[in-house]
Amino acid sequence: MRFILLHIILVFAFLLPQKASSEVRIHGTAEDYAGYHLEIYRYADYITKTRELMGVVMIDSVGHFDYNIDVNDVTYAFLDLSSYRAHIYIEPNTEYEVALPPFRPRPDADRFNPFYQPENIELGIINSTGCLNEAIRNFDEFFASTYHSNAIELVRTRNIKKADAIIAKCDSVALQQRCEHDFFKKYVQFREVQVFSTPRLRNVRTVLQQKFAHENVAYEVPSYWDALGLIGQSFIASHIKTRHGAALEKVLKYNPPTFADISDALIGDTAVFTNTELREAIILKGIYDGYYTGYFASGQTDTMLITATNQAQIDKSKKIAFDILQKKNRLKPGTLAPDFVLLDTNGKEHTLKDMRGKFVYLAFMHTQNYSCMKDVPALSGIQRKYKRDMIVVGIMTDEESDKIGNYFQNKKIEWTLLSYNYMQSVVLDYGVESLPTYFVIDPEGRIAIAPAPAPTEKFESAIAGEIRKYKKESLKKNAPRERNIYDIVNYSY
Repeated sequence: MRFILLHIILVFAFLLPQKASSEVRIHGTAEDYAGYHLEIYRYADYITKTRELMGVVMIDSVGHFDYNIDVNDVTYAFLDLSSYRAHIYIEPNTEYEVALPPFRPRPDADRFNPFYQPENIELGIINSTGCLNEAIRNFDEFFASTYHSNAIELVRTRNIKKADAIIAKCDSVALQQRCEHDFFKKYVQFREVQVFSTPRLRNVRTVLQQKFAHENVAYEVPSYWDALGLIGQSFIASHIKTRHGAALEKVLKYNPPTFADISDALIGDTAVFTNTELREAIILKGIYDGYYTGYFASGQTDTMLITATNQAQIDKSKKIAFDILQKKNRLKPGTLAPDFVLLDTNGKEHTLKDMRGKFVYLAFMHTQNYSCMKDVPALSGIQRKYKRDMIVVGIMTDEESDKIGNYFQNKKIEWTLLSYNYMQSVVLDYGVESLPTYFVIDPEGRIAIAPAPAPTEKFESAIAGEIRKYKKESLKKNAPRERNIYDIVNYSY
């Protein structure tokens, strides 16, 4: 119930005036990827690093692609290219002719490995688009080799003079790029803050006061969040141990504290936390770290995040709180199921939202997996029996779409057959680590059972119970003031 109310609140909370967006054009030719669909992502925020789909690029039969994206600001975008993750910084009102790397398929053994990390590369830019991507690449090459080789020593010895020397080198390398782009300057600024902070990790408050308190939160600049993450790691848990954390320690004894309680406890520290954006960002980072390190209990975390979606003064703080809540409770019964846009074997588009109004029995399968294929006949039987209340959907994870059509060509199936190739991230959204994997989604698009039983493993008793429960709850919500004998309905399956 709590998540239903939260969803309603957020619908209104985010219907706010948005900054006008500007179009970015991405185009090129990549014969290796002919016939593929490539998904372009950004991070919804830099605390959870939840990926957010920006668009799906359709590559034609000869390898041409041309796609437009709307963005408000400079945005770090990335594409998953099987064994690679290719990134690019895109600017509003800019055209990018890009080159994709030669196609290299991911080994079958790693396709559903949750710990697999694709090789991170920069997306090649053929045309002239200004200095931004090249400047960041050149600067980061220097920074990665110089900072990371000295970071442990800086922490151990707290050698401020050595940190200052590295910062001076960073300034020199940044000047050599001859790039006056504001985003690049901000990027360099917070890489240097990262160096400045490293020998001062025992004096976080001073770093916040000197380097963050008078700055706007740079929501789209990765280096800002790297620097804030370095000093703000488990901030709430560590701050209460300092002499400035007494008010916060008192608030955390409430059962449970609200977001406003924590914010009010910090705002008294006028030297650091009068900046509302910074205060709310570091509270959310502290809540996130606190939950995943076990400092905050699950229910306590939910309360702080839910109240944040109402009580935060900054709209982006509300959105980040929602992102954290969604990640924390991802795929739990009662939470919204991840939406998808996928194609059937005839090229027709299907979305999960279009299936609202009925239960969805969602199956992730592969044509070369014996356990998957032995369930196929049972899926048709289930679809026939429960067609009034449920849609059976099979998402095939074969990388070659032709194999799906060939396998099912002479088989009579009565359920919806989709290929994951139009949006391969659907397997990540649903946390698929093995095949087959099943889910039940209710008519309002919420997770009902995760994971769900296979069709031959007591599935019918489970789904019958869910349908009865849902209809009973619907009757209660829609019960008329005056009832008669005709309102009594008996559901049997």
